[in-house]
Amino acid sequence: MNREFTTVFLIPSITVAYHWLKCRRRCADHRRVSRAAGFVLMWLVLALSGYTFYGKHFELHRGGSVHLVRGRELASTELRAAAHAEAEAKSLVGTYRDTSLRAYRHLKVIYANETVYCLQVHVDGNTYHLAGPSGHPAAGPC
Repeated sequence: MNREFTTVFLIPSITVAYHWLKCRRRCADHRRVSRAAGFVLMWLVLALSGYTFYGKHFELHRGGSVHLVRGRELASTELRAAAHAEAEAKSLVGTYRDTSLRAYRHLKVIYANETVYCLQVHVDGNTYHLAGPSGHPAAGPC
């Protein structure tokens, strides 16, 4: 009985409605739907922005400071990075001598051979060095 209802009544009514819509060339109203979705989305964004602004106690930013690396800390960072580059070059080439450390701004290679090297940095009027391969940054020249 359910099958006869579908075959006899439901499918013909769907077919008639489909042909009626196609003959009149009605299409979905995308403009209204898009406008409504945009309007709802705009209110959601506005509400979230207000909530965030309220959460920050109506301050645009809280200030703060940026830590600039200078002096001994800058020298230590640069020397450690250059020592890492030297170790990588040693593993690839087999010597410390032929490494190119031009990317380091304040760095000079004082000496480098197959087994040892000494890197020197002059920052803010002070000189620091690292004698490698297992050294640590220290004050003074090589």
